[in-house]
Amino acid sequence: MAISALFAFLLLGDWPHYRGPDYNGIAVGSLHQKPLETAWTGQVGTGFSGIVVAEGRVITMGNEGNHDLVFCLDLASGKELWRYSYSEPLNPNMYEGGPNATPTVHGNRVFTLSKSGLMLALDAKTGKVLWQRRAAEFDAKPPIWGFAGSPTVFGDLVLFNVGDHGLALRMADGTQQWSSGGPGAGYATPIPLTDGKTALLLAGSSLFALNASSGDVVWRYEWKTAYDVNAASPILLGTKVFISSGYGHGCALLDISGEVPKLVWENKSLRSHFNSAVAKDGHIFGLDGQSGSRSRLVCISAQDGRVVWEQTGMRFGSVLAVSDTLVVLEERGTLIRAHLDPAGYREIARQELHEKKCWTVPTFADGSLFTRDARGTLLRLN
Repeated sequence: MAISALFAFLLLGDWPHYRGPDYNGIAVGSLHQKPLETAWTGQVGTGFSGIVVAEGRVITMGNEGNHDLVFCLDLASGKELWRYSYSEPLNPNMYEGGPNATPTVHGNRVFTLSKSGLMLALDAKTGKVLWQRRAAEFDAKPPIWGFAGSPTVFGDLVLFNVGDHGLALRMADGTQQWSSGGPGAGYATPIPLTDGKTALLLAGSSLFALNASSGDVVWRYEWKTAYDVNAASPILLGTKVFISSGYGHGCALLDISGEVPKLVWENKSLRSHFNSAVAKDGHIFGLDGQSGSRSRLVCISAQDGRVVWEQTGMRFGSVLAVSDTLVVLEERGTLIRAHLDPAGYREIARQELHEKKCWTVPTFADGSLFTRDARGTLLRLN
């Protein structure tokens, strides 16, 4: 199973879906200036949906008055271009609540997924509904904290982490291509492989390789985590894949070049509660820890999983790489920039951005950083 070239940008500088154009949390640009300055501010409702940027539009989701909203803002000014609203409980189960999943933009369409399982295709220019489906139609039940995996476009299909090992709808009209049904969904986003046939999906208790067209299981690797919280997206490293989960579980590297996956190594060096790490030059950088607690920023060797360096005293949060800069947004709103360097931790700058909880990973697009907090304050930083 070959995993070679990175995915091509739709437009240079766009960030059209969760974890960016190549599904790896890595952007190209410069973030060395200090401090970053706020270009504009928006309000997008309560939630943890990520921010996508495509063709001059900024799109994300939030919740107000037990209604989810899909917001589309002008990239240059932050002015609202359109919004679409539908009834959806806030469902603040041990956190603020609101949407978990990040929208996906493909061509002139925006695809979204709500916590209860409403799947929408909207016109990217107007917000008009093109089609909608519900998870219940496919006998799929949401996990404890609601559906969270973002939609993934694969050819003419849209893949969802809905059901025991996913669901595929036809992008054109929302009709079913295949469905697995059941209550076993995970919280991670499906990842396409570059063979043009296969997708990886981290479900509630296993990692699946799926034939994206038929839904057939190519292979399955058991990966059980407390409360079935497998939320951090897998990271592709050549012919290998890195997976990590929290609640004390740990991480592993699998060789997926053959017909079945083979364990290369497994340990507890990096326990990703729900935000993914980033990888560069044979090293993996991420936050090891749980939400609401102290964490450590670690750099581990992809070859053997050993900790190369660690920076203690960090708060839980998320990471993003912008060329040679590692961006850390702690859950209390502190933005930290450091060198993305396996030689050691070297901080560039830090600044306080948000007063409310920050679990949403930042986005880098059009030369700017975009961040949001749980109560919906969205910033564009230049």
